Amino acid sequence: TRSSASTSHRWKPTLRMTVENRGLREATKVWALEALSDGTVISGDSLGHVQIWDGLSGTMSQTFNHNESGADVLCLALSEDENKVFASGVDSRVICIERQQGNVVQSNSKNASFEPPVMRKWINTGALRQHTHDVKALVVCHKHVRNNSDYLELLVSGGVDTKLCTYVAKDFKSSRPKIWYNWPMLSPVSISRKRRLLCVARAKQIDIYQLDCSIDVKLQSVLDPIVKDETKCHVKTISIQSSFNLNCATISDDGNFLAASDAASTYLFSLGIEEKKRSNQ
Repeated sequence: TRSSASTSHRWKPTLRMTVENRGLREATKVWALEALSDGTVISGDSLGHVQIWDGLSGTMSQTFNHNESGADVLCLALSEDENKVFASGVDSRVICIERQQGNVVQSNSKNASFEPPVMRKWINTGALRQHTHDVKALVVCHKHVRNNSDYLELLVSGGVDTKLCTYVAKDFKSSRPKIWYNWPMLSPVSISRKRRLLCVARAKQIDIYQLDCSIDVKLQSVLDPIVKDETKCHVKTISIQSSFNLNCATISDDGNFLAASDAASTYLFSLGIEEKKRSNQ
């Protein structure tokens, strides 16, 4: 490695930790590594194992099977206190392996001491499956709690199914995960039943269309599409100049008001529709 002081440093390995291949010809691949402040090393490999290593001696202390099929473990994440490790991969389960609390050792001194962290055992405390395909990334982040100085520690997972899932790290087993999809959660289309107006929200504008009152839609033909000329139905386009795309827009049932919002502002428009001319005032 190089530094700003115009010096170069060569690193010399002092330990080698070898993952066994269980009799397979191909060497086991280690896809993920995490190092703890006490010298513990955690690995995830192509045999579906999460292994705990003593980083000082290079010996393996514990092994956990992430799944029964031996699918690769692709990613690991650590909690802030380094007492929980989360793992996932080709098998989309997210598991939580937690380090047991140290036992108090009685001593002659007034202050009790704990066992060294390296001696504490790890146990598999829970697993959740919110993804449908491979999980490629795990990360622990913090969310500030409203009206409170504390923060909430969250685990975020993402994968091939293009959605994000958040878990409460402190209550991983008991709390319910939240799913975030990569498409809008609200429909970009809204209607005014009294005025028969159709409102379509786009990235930078809102288009308003007039539905034909002469069409009698019967119950049996509800699912049949009705082809209309967009140029003849179009009433007005409302363009919004903003640095952000529109998140949502809706029109009131009486057609008198139109509301829209982006990441920075909320907009409210008062509409006046001339029924004969079908144009916006």
